[in-house]
Amino acid sequence: MEQKYDKRFFKLFFKGITGAFQVNIENVLHSENYTVREHDDSGVYRAKYNVVKNNNTHTVLQRKWTNFDYDEFADGTPTVGEHNIKSHHNGEVHIMYGQIHTVHRTSKAFLKGK
Repeated sequence: MEQKYDKRFFKLFFKGITGAFQVNIENVLHSENYTVREHDDSGVYRAKYNVVKNNNTHTVLQRKWTNFDYDEFADGTPTVGEHNIKSHHNGEVHIMYGQIHTVHRTSKAFLKGK
């Protein structure tokens, strides 16, 4: 079955990538693990980065955050207290010659059982 995507989908998709990877690539050379405060259409959060590979031409970064890493949710939901939805987000960024080459992202979310 073929899926059709509208302009809104692509706009949100690229907005998410742009907001998600506000990383100063030069800092990668100086640290293997670091945290960056980022934002996208879901809110403001602290993403944890791990440098998997780094040489003169290529860098591979792993990026993770959960619902507990949010400073603000976009819909105004309080970030403190008990969360009914648990979420885990993972990403991998491949940088070649100082430019983002590919980005992979997975997200898992589930309702907390009572």
